[in-house]
Amino acid sequence: QAIAHSKTLQVLSVAYCNLDDEVLLRALVLAICDSSLRELTLRACLSSAMQTHTMPHILHLVRGCRSLTHLDLTGNALGDNGVTLLSAYSLPHKLVLDENGISDIGATALGHSLRNNKQSTLQHLSLATNKIQSGGAQYLASALCTNSTLVTFNLTANWIQNTGLDVLANALLRNTTLRALHLASNGLTDQSLISSSPFVAALNVNSTLMKLDLDQNTFSHHLQASLVTAAKQHNKGLTALKIGANTHFFRRPLQRNHLAETKWSEIATNEPPKRKFGDRLLAHRKLLTAQQEQEQHDLKTQEANTRLEESLNLPAGMDLETSNLHLEQLFSKFSVAGKGFAGQGKRSTSMDLLELTQLLTHLHILPTVKGGCGHMTKTQVAVIFKKANRPSSHKSSGSTDEDKSELDFKEYLHVLLLLAKHLGKQHAAQLLYIPAATAAPVDPPDTTQRTSILAVKRGIPPSQDKLKAPVPSQEPSSIDQLFIKFSAGAGATQGKRATTMDLNEFFKTLVYLEILP
Repeated sequence: QAIAHSKTLQVLSVAYCNLDDEVLLRALVLAICDSSLRELTLRACLSSAMQTHTMPHILHLVRGCRSLTHLDLTGNALGDNGVTLLSAYSLPHKLVLDENGISDIGATALGHSLRNNKQSTLQHLSLATNKIQSGGAQYLASALCTNSTLVTFNLTANWIQNTGLDVLANALLRNTTLRALHLASNGLTDQSLISSSPFVAALNVNSTLMKLDLDQNTFSHHLQASLVTAAKQHNKGLTALKIGANTHFFRRPLQRNHLAETKWSEIATNEPPKRKFGDRLLAHRKLLTAQQEQEQHDLKTQEANTRLEESLNLPAGMDLETSNLHLEQLFSKFSVAGKGFAGQGKRSTSMDLLELTQLLTHLHILPTVKGGCGHMTKTQVAVIFKKANRPSSHKSSGSTDEDKSELDFKEYLHVLLLLAKHLGKQHAAQLLYIPAATAAPVDPPDTTQRTSILAVKRGIPPSQDKLKAPVPSQEPSSIDQLFIKFSAGAGATQGKRATTMDLNEFFKTLVYLEILP
């Protein structure tokens, strides 16, 4: 209660406190989300044995506390699964994930998130003392090539070796925002510092990196001195280089454009600018006005959510926030395993059609067996899946993912909303409480009749096919439904996803049409 009602608390540390009690952690997270806290340290507070119970609350903290800019999760055994779940959300300005047992899998998930510009606010990222090797460094370097927000990157005490340093060198050639790079104790050798190496070449070209840490690696004294000399002569931005237990500082000349923008009176006298009369009073009044507007906005939002919950008729003891959290947990549960078509699910932060059908079967929306009771058919679900993956639907879902074979989290929420509307529901949360169906679902007939191939199979003359609507049945009644039926992962092991058809699936289609024996 003290944290939630405090108006001045900005920094909070509960390091080395046992927060495995789910009730205690939930109360703390809710209090922090209601506060104006900016920096939070949760160092060594959670154990790996309770991760399945505590991780949803950590995700709620990241998603719900808008004022949080600094989050330290050092030593909490998050592992690859925890980091993968975190990377699906917008992270604070500074995130410390040291000593969490993160391997190349977790580094790959972070790399995907940074590369796809999901982390538009993350500026300082620390992954020190983990298990990241050259494979994970490759995905992180690929993200640095396109990311324009990261300023500090710490990979101290990992094991990227010379191969990982070479791929990071390629990122330094393209990145223009990174200011500090820490690569101490990473198994680097002399091979990475010779004059013809990619890293030395990139260091000569890069003009934005200011601090570089290469300490505690196995470099010879000769190559250390050569790197320091090359940095002095060729690099235009580096101000501090730490190597061989020594830190070398370089004094750079003041840029001309900086002199043009700086007043000479401020250079001559280092006095701060004088404050005008009444500035403090006006700043305080603006702060109070902003706080009042925020309180009114929060009150209106709470009232709107209350009215929405009353109109949804949720079961007793269930609210909208709990239902939305359950939907997020279902996304993590059915996508984190990566069990896509023929085992080719691309990543654990997205969901393909097969994983979506497994989730809907779990919710009793799809039949558990062929011909069983359900509210929808797989064909109808496939059509909605395809609709949500179109680039034209990204404006309504807010997604920027260009992959048409898998759903990211925003596209997943959009699919749930379309499913709810199809079933006559107002909100996606109502899908959790749909009663079990009492009849088998039936695909709607297609009255457009853009082809007569299926009419030939039914024995209808092509001239009469355009006049007669097909009899409602579970069999496909158009080329589109025929494509969906035989491309939904029913082919050989090469069948990648439901939006493509391999040769085996095409043969099955022709056998169905009695074109092949």
